[in-house]
Amino acid sequence: MKVSGIVLRVALILAVITSLIMTAFIWRNPSRLEKRDATTPAVTIKTTDTRTAASQESSVYLPTMAYYQHGNQKQMLYQDGQDVVTRVHKTLETTSLTKIEKSAKLDEADFTKLINTGDSVQLMYADVMAFSLFKTQFFDHPIKTSTDFKFNRMIINLKSGTKTVTLVNDATRQTYTGHVSGLKVAQLQKIATQYDTGGFDLQEARFGTRMVPLFTKSIAIRPYTYLLDRQSVSHYIPILLTPNANNRDTVDARELGSETVYTVGTNLRLSVNNSSGDMEYENTAATKPSQSMGKFFDQTFGALDKLSLPSLTAMRYFAYDSTKQAVTYRSYVQNFAIFNQTSNGTVQVTYNQNTLQADFSGDNVTVPIPTNEQTVTLPSTPALLSLLAQKGYTENKIQNIMVGYHWVKQDKNDLVVDLQPTYYVQINGQIQEYTAWLNDTTTQGGQ
Repeated sequence: MKVSGIVLRVALILAVITSLIMTAFIWRNPSRLEKRDATTPAVTIKTTDTRTAASQESSVYLPTMAYYQHGNQKQMLYQDGQDVVTRVHKTLETTSLTKIEKSAKLDEADFTKLINTGDSVQLMYADVMAFSLFKTQFFDHPIKTSTDFKFNRMIINLKSGTKTVTLVNDATRQTYTGHVSGLKVAQLQKIATQYDTGGFDLQEARFGTRMVPLFTKSIAIRPYTYLLDRQSVSHYIPILLTPNANNRDTVDARELGSETVYTVGTNLRLSVNNSSGDMEYENTAATKPSQSMGKFFDQTFGALDKLSLPSLTAMRYFAYDSTKQAVTYRSYVQNFAIFNQTSNGTVQVTYNQNTLQADFSGDNVTVPIPTNEQTVTLPSTPALLSLLAQKGYTENKIQNIMVGYHWVKQDKNDLVVDLQPTYYVQINGQIQEYTAWLNDTTTQGGQ
């Protein structure tokens, strides 16, 4: 064998060995490749999503839960690995809404009867929805009307030949009747029956102005493991601060305590928490927001979409704060929201006067990793309420109870996150995992 051939083989072997060593090093130490500053590239998980911004907005503003009411029973429709709400929406989106009219404002007794009797599929939003946005995002062919109102529940009667749907504002008990054509009742019934078998029995109870599902039996939900997409501030500076290439040399960066603050002129600012990766974008020269709730939601989605998050396909509208003029979006898995002590998986857009502010994180879930983890069994909601009452958190102090996923980073690989199902409880406007309330000795009784 010629010397040149030997040298070539040795070189190739060394190259392969070096590649393997570097791969192992990267996998064990991903954080070494990602410093949260503007000079290092981001660690990006590539995902394919060819949907338009309009179709993604429709997805973001979908309801988050589906109930099946039949006889004297009600279940949250659920099946492991399935997005039930999207399946229901696909069946309904070709329905034509031909007319909408204001109906009765019910007393508590009639309201309870409406939501608990008959055979129906009920779609639930996490918070109030504007009809003016709903009509354009939910249906393929929106009705032409200037009528606008707030609601959070859509009831579709499963009786054959149904020509109407009912939209309900749980807080005010105001109802609206929508006249429809092309409603596929038989297909909805099939979906309800299919997912009913894996669903969770529930009863609804009023906590303040909100109707909360109380699961009457313990429920079993599968945990998940996800890869993260990590974007450093270098990804967001050209998107948010310098979309015009001509002013990219004008970015000023300053260290202020644990934060790095990037500014362009006096109106654009992007601050980064160097330890958590949480970011806050502010534009103090934005146009004034619309007074229409539907258009306002559309504007805040525009700010969300501008971030170019790969997890946008998993995001859902979560909450609207009319006082702060803020809309919160959260990542959802299996129709349950993801919660974290930081902004991971959450985007909050605040828009008032001439100031637009977006709070978000550079870490977001992207692709699930197959695992063999067993389901986690959570107690019934009445059992949970009993535990909270023993700590002084009586029902009149509780604003909301939700099943959600707790974001837990892995120690061995910080580009992988475990999502553990648990209960979240809202008291005095603060949402915490239920065990945090039970272990909290400083705020006994929700004070």
